[in-house]
Amino acid sequence: MGVYKEYICLFLWISGGLLIPGMSQNREDKDLVLGIPEEKFAHPLYLVGQKTDSAFYYSRIFTPVCDDSVCNLVKLDVYWNLAGKYLSFDTVPGFPLTKNDHQLFVTRDYEKLHSILQDEYSVLSRIEKNELVQTNKPEKQDGVDGYSGATAKELKQDVVEGASFSSFTLWNLVNGDVREIIRKNTIKQYLPKIEQQLLKSHDSDMVLLALKNWNKEDYCSRFDVILELIKRGDALVNFYILKNLQGDILRDKSNQQSIKNIMPQLDEYTRAFIKKYVDTK
Repeated sequence: MGVYKEYICLFLWISGGLLIPGMSQNREDKDLVLGIPEEKFAHPLYLVGQKTDSAFYYSRIFTPVCDDSVCNLVKLDVYWNLAGKYLSFDTVPGFPLTKNDHQLFVTRDYEKLHSILQDEYSVLSRIEKNELVQTNKPEKQDGVDGYSGATAKELKQDVVEGASFSSFTLWNLVNGDVREIIRKNTIKQYLPKIEQQLLKSHDSDMVLLALKNWNKEDYCSRFDVILELIKRGDALVNFYILKNLQGDILRDKSNQQSIKNIMPQLDEYTRAFIKKYVDTK
């Protein structure tokens, strides 16, 4: 019965089950961002739904994962938010992921890969591909000299077992130069709906991407938006906001009073942070 359940779960994943439902159905409303493959990211990249309040980026990645013909090519649909943070992936019908000896991924392997790709600070960003495999002494098999290798012990928690090259290649594709390509394009395509989605997000990178596109006049005229952001208590966002609020904006009596009014709603850390910049007495 356990094997049957595993098979059903795997079938659902391969036949279109997304970690974030709805993305595959919405891909028709898309604009090509990167159509000509370039060295930094050699895959077509699309901005989907830019005139809606749920825009995201999408690419169908088709790539080798090792330096010989033994490994199957990997084909995946990958999704990022407007700040270039990985969201999820989806398998392409007919292209399930495989491990050593072409064994199919099972559900836990897909879940582990998703977890790996979510880790922006993975050790996979700090190593070379040849460090993935712990190579043993040469062995002679059927008259052919070769090396037997296994995933380096210290990296086993950072890769899918039996798919270390796939884990490494996909992490570096998903979390590499494409992130900066996406951020630059989001600013280039900066429509009101895009800004609204960035500011409403509870992801620090999304909010900061919007704020970095503001000038001093925006901080003055949209002080009500600033107050709502401060109330969320995001340390990174609040540090950036208060750094840019210093000067005339904070000397304005009305603005000072507005900040005082929201102080009871803030957590202790945020209140202490604000007191460094604003006289709340």
